[in-house]
Amino acid sequence: MEGQAQGAQQINEAMMQLRDTSKQTADSLKEINQAIDLLKEVAQILKEEISRFKVNSSKYKAYVEA
Repeated sequence: MEGQAQGAQQINEAMMQLRDTSKQTADSLKEINQAIDLLKEVAQILKEEISRFKVNSSKYKAYVEA
């Protein structure tokens, strides 16, 4: 009987660890998704800022092909 109680306790502890790990993983994924969204916004802003610049491509063709 004592062995069963210890086994049940170990299973309970393992389940609590799995629950905690799952919550931490979900929280981390939420933070990662927020960071991805922020990076997308910043990339769009940079793209808009860069689009203001004009470059004479024939002047720099040798550098592009190298």
